[in-house]
Amino acid sequence: MEKRWLEKINNSIKKIDPKKNQKPLIYLICVLIASTLWFLNALSDSYTTTISFPVKFTNFPENKILVNEPPKKLDLKVNAFGFTLLRNSLSMAFHPLIFNVNEFTNQRMQRSQSSYFRIGTDRYLERLQSQVSSEMKIISVMPDSIIFQFDPIVEKKVGIKANVQLSTKEQFIQTSSIKLIPDSVQLAGPKSVLDTLNYITTDLMEFTGVNKTIHRNISLPDINNITYKKKRTVLNIPIEQYTESKISVPVQVINAPDSIKLITFPSKIEINYLVALSQYKNIDHSLFKAIVDYSETNKVKNKISINIQQAPQNIISYSFDIKSVEYLKEKISND
Repeated sequence: MEKRWLEKINNSIKKIDPKKNQKPLIYLICVLIASTLWFLNALSDSYTTTISFPVKFTNFPENKILVNEPPKKLDLKVNAFGFTLLRNSLSMAFHPLIFNVNEFTNQRMQRSQSSYFRIGTDRYLERLQSQVSSEMKIISVMPDSIIFQFDPIVEKKVGIKANVQLSTKEQFIQTSSIKLIPDSVQLAGPKSVLDTLNYITTDLMEFTGVNKTIHRNISLPDINNITYKKKRTVLNIPIEQYTESKISVPVQVINAPDSIKLITFPSKIEINYLVALSQYKNIDHSLFKAIVDYSETNKVKNKISINIQQAPQNIISYSFDIKSVEYLKEKISND
């Protein structure tokens, strides 16, 4: 509306030919002078209005952490001359008001065991007044109260889990489980957060075509409002070249009564196993033990399952093809 009005005035001025008629031009100049004088006179009067100021909260209690979000701005009802209000309205941005929580509340939140506080903003008019232009007088502040919800800071020790995707080069294998040193970490943070946190998972690490042991320092991921006593750990993944071997192991019977001899067919099975080259000569074959349990002979006729009861700890893995054997019961004579 105002823009169209200005355009009409501008068009009217263009249509005026000073040589033919000077009265409209003189009239327009008088109107402009009068309007300017009225505007300047109006700016010299005082007005009451509301101005929004950004606010920054600082100096929170050291033993607590804020879990809610306080207002990002305060609406100040102020009284000031028109010149002051115009100057502020033409300003691109206001400097934020600084709300020094511990100082303004005289350390009350720091000392209190409570986690919930509601404070009235009208109690801090004088402190806020010192941060705005002396030409403006603060009458009131909205919101009329600010809520601070804190959580006590506690410590907790949690485990660390490695998030790893690994593929090895041909004829190489991971010989034992992934290790993290240390495998746990001391955390500090809001009780409500730590109560739900049982372990820390590392960021995803991908390794392809690996042919040697991995030994790497890694940083633990950031967690909002959580601090680490030590934010690093060492990842260790043992990788070795391997070979495949096999051994023939006799089938042993357990839980057979003294009067019965259980004969299995076959009497031996072949076990294939993988072993790291560094451990190949250290394998004790006598530690392989394949068994059948006599108590299971009544479950399936003429068949009984084989279990590997024992194997050397320094092998990587093992497998066997014959999962069950046929059997024959033979009475043992007392003569």
